[in-house]
Amino acid sequence: MNNDNKQISRRKLLASLGTLGVGAAGASLLSGVDKVYGNSVTNAVYGSAALNVPSSNFVSVTDAPFGADPTGKNDSSKAINDAFAYAGQNGKAVFFPGGTYLIKNTISVPLHVSFYGVGHASEIRAAAPISMFTFASQGTSEYGNRYGEMSGLYINGNQIATIGLELAFVVVERLFQAVQIENVLGPAIRMDSSQNNTFVSVNIERCTQGIVLLNGAGNNAFYRCEINDPGDVGILFDSNKSLTGYGKNAFHNQSTGNEFDKCIIERGTTANYGVLIKTGYRNVFWNCDIVAGRLAKVKIEFGDNQSLNGFYRCAFTCSDNAVAVSGGGYRTMIQDSIIDGYTGTNPTCIEVFKETHIINCHLSAKTYKIVNKAGDQKYNIRFEPLNAMGSTEDRPNHGHMGVGVQYFNITTGMLEIWNGEVWKSVAYQ
Repeated sequence: MNNDNKQISRRKLLASLGTLGVGAAGASLLSGVDKVYGNSVTNAVYGSAALNVPSSNFVSVTDAPFGADPTGKNDSSKAINDAFAYAGQNGKAVFFPGGTYLIKNTISVPLHVSFYGVGHASEIRAAAPISMFTFASQGTSEYGNRYGEMSGLYINGNQIATIGLELAFVVVERLFQAVQIENVLGPAIRMDSSQNNTFVSVNIERCTQGIVLLNGAGNNAFYRCEINDPGDVGILFDSNKSLTGYGKNAFHNQSTGNEFDKCIIERGTTANYGVLIKTGYRNVFWNCDIVAGRLAKVKIEFGDNQSLNGFYRCAFTCSDNAVAVSGGGYRTMIQDSIIDGYTGTNPTCIEVFKETHIINCHLSAKTYKIVNKAGDQKYNIRFEPLNAMGSTEDRPNHGHMGVGVQYFNITTGMLEIWNGEVWKSVAYQ
């Protein structure tokens, strides 16, 4: 291996931190420098010692015998795959120095291997319609492709790659942080029956789909991630019979127990939905902003495989033709959330199908409507803090729910509309 000394000055390090500065970057970034350069933080910052990049625990994709091209002129697929194979066999991590690395073939990430770059300056750029990085079970291990970290890399699909990161059957307990994924003609991240992975500050731009969870992908956590300008959908929960994980998971092919916290889905005009749940169970969104979606910000399909999904303290910014939540699944929870943005008259903000719970939400105008669409109409809408099900008397007389709230009264067969003071009964059509 070629471990020629490569000096880094205090000024260069500070410049690499950009507008964050050392103070804002904090210990986490400096500890990241420690991991990459194999020296103390003091030495890394003040340049009091020569630093080897990578340290003995890393292999650099540009070093011999690998020789990846950081200029972006030549295909580096083989060199990078060779570096990953070597790292997997020798207990090393992989390092991408600043540069542009062109790939025409998929990069296969072995079991336990971590890999790092220096941020946006470490660009991996697709030059063919490929899945750019694939994590998959290897050999006969039933425990899957476990452990390892991906950090500080810019994944550019170049409007030709079909998948950015593919967590194929089955990937478990991996960490992805400070990763940028752009320009993919398919999902930025696709997960097939993969579980217990963590994504922190992953930014997705201009991909057809942002995050796709399939075949019982479960218990994954997403913190402060952004999906900007999705072409079709920001986050999709579904199943896919053509993939290995179908029928080989404990969740009956329903993506289950995934958590999104302080995530944002925004910008763009082409996406049909910010979140689309075709099949999913007990997935939770906390403090998320959902702006993208020209048909609905959240669409939960009507059926028996979309239960107990919840949205808590979320903000839905709606255009006039978009529903905030179309809750087709059983017992969808919408709590302490804000719905605003409409400029038209009497817009429908929530569509109710199968017992939707609406708890302490704020609708920004009294003209916003909550409309029953299908399902068991006796129990479809439940408002709190009052217990509200069944007859008119039990329905809440709360102006904050908005003039125009509607429900079907199973007792009288009439449509009840709240006008701000009383319920008005009209013939149901």
